[in-house]
Amino acid sequence: MSVVPRWHGLDPALKQVMKQYAPMIAGAFIMSGTNLVDQTMAAMLGSGSVSVLSYGKKITTVAVGISSMALSAAVMPHFSRMVAARDWSGVRDTLKSYVPLILLVTVPLAVILTLSSQSMVRLLFQRGAFTADDTLKVASVQSLLLLQLPFYVLGIFFVRLISAFKANHILMWGTAISFTLNIVLDYLFMRWLGVAGIALSTTIVYAVALCYLCRMSFHLLKNAEKVSKKIE
Repeated sequence: MSVVPRWHGLDPALKQVMKQYAPMIAGAFIMSGTNLVDQTMAAMLGSGSVSVLSYGKKITTVAVGISSMALSAAVMPHFSRMVAARDWSGVRDTLKSYVPLILLVTVPLAVILTLSSQSMVRLLFQRGAFTADDTLKVASVQSLLLLQLPFYVLGIFFVRLISAFKANHILMWGTAISFTLNIVLDYLFMRWLGVAGIALSTTIVYAVALCYLCRMSFHLLKNAEKVSKKIE
């Protein structure tokens, strides 16, 4: 193997990678602006609002990060092999097995974390300048953010299936829809619930995104099955 990098031109394999990579970059760029939008909206609510939102996201970020990364690493190779082998019945069986299992784990976990939100915030953050009043504010934001756990994890499951189909353009449009919806809901809910409204907006956005991803996943699967039947 050569240590020096070599350029072999735009061969078919590289073209395929670039075709899938470009919409993923665009989607990631759009989605990365979500936190900026949330913080900007929170800054409009007065002093301390950005900090409350930031503290409210810490535990949620850890929870969804660990669960989604583990699931992503497990299912992506599995989906890729089945799609490459055109094993559509296997894909459907995997969906029937994994979706109920994910809900069975994440829904109770989200409920438990939500109910213990105030205790976790008090244990981790309430000291020094972080007062009991701050604990109540952060816990209310965190409770609403933790409700996104089932939607987020299940959404990642469908994201990996769509990626296995090499349909990353669908994910790009999904992030664009989510970004726009997030702005609208942030503005509406923060006038009603303050910082907690921004948290509620995030959870609803992930719920809507899950519906979109689920619908598009089954659409791709249905079309793939039709093509396979025609070939046979």
